Order: sequence, then C-alpha cells, then structure tokens
Amino acid sequence: MSDSTSTPSLLYRFSEGDPAALGELSDMFSPALLGFATRLLSEPFLARDIVQDVYIKLWEKRTEAFDSLEGIKKYLFVATRNACFNQNEKYRVRHGQAIVANDTDADEAMRKLILSEYMGLIYQIVSAMPEKLQQVFYLSFEDGLQPEEIAERLNIPKQTIKNRKVEVYKALRDGLKHYKVAIPLLLKMLFPH
Repeated sequence: MSDSTSTPSLLYRFSEGDPAALGELSDMFSPALLGFATRLLSEPFLARDIVQDVYIKLWEKRTEAFDSLEGIKKYLFVATRNACFNQNEKYRVRHGQAIVANDTDADEAMRKLILSEYMGLIYQIVSAMPEKLQQVFYLSFEDGLQPEEIAERLNIPKQTIKNRKVEVYKALRDGLKHYKVAIPLLLKMLFPH
C-alpha cells in the first residue's frame, strides 16, 4: 500500500464499493492466501478458484463492520480454510474415502496457516528487493540451487552470490524483526529443497 493511502481510507473506500480498494486488498493478502489454500487442498490446483470465491464473498460482505485490515485478513483466512475443508470433504466423498476430522487435522491446518502467513510476508519483503537479490532468493530458496550453480547460471562469481545471499538474509531479518523468528529455520521449513 502506498504512503498516500492510509488504512482508514482503504477501509472506507472498500466499504463504499471501490473496486480499486478490493484490488489493493487482493495484492496485500493473495500470496499468503494462495499458499495457504494450496497446502490445505487435496486438489491444490483449485487454490486460485477458492481464493477468488473468498474475495467475491468478501466483496459481498464489504458493508459489514470490517474496522481493520486485521479483521479483513482474519475473515479471508477463516473463509479460505473453511472453503478448503469443504472442498476436501467433497473430494473424499467422490473418492469414497472416510471423512474423519480430528484435533490433529486442526493443528496441522493452524500450522499451515502460520507458515503461509510467513510466506506471504517473505514474498512482500522479497518483492521490494533489488532484482539481483530477488534472483538469488528465487534460485536459492525456491529452486534449491547451490551458490556454485547460481553463479554458473547467472555467469557471475560464486562469492558475489554468497554476498547477495547474505544481503537477502539481512533484508528478511530486518523485515521480520518484530516477529522474532529464526530466518534460516523459517526458510528451511518453507522451502525444504
């Protein structure tokens, strides 16, 4: 969200039916929602459809008392979780699988929710990095390449890759400092390559 757009203004514009405000909310929350839905679904290719449906429901409820971004975020994640559980139930019925919900499923869903929120934060931080650091992030953490492989692919010295990786860690650490999370451990959990 730009400096010229305040949270109260965004909430007001959204409640008044401004499609641009919905777009800003989508930009803000969609990466984490898509990651969350993908991890919850038996059929992960349906994640985009489910998240799109959740935004439609949010739009229909825009006149309700969403007094904070946190309230909207909570609504989006709960609605996405419920839609994923409903979709998984339909999948199990179609495939003749027994439907057994237990505390372990709920704990796993909550763990996935937390991880997807961190993933969304990480991608927000990465998107603000210079292109050269974004390249190293994606090749290193998403593709699982070693510094030598990245250096060869980008045709730059291995030490430059190591230096950029340090810059990536620093930017992530700075961006997530108030979450008190161990960046290397979090990255290992999110990108297990």
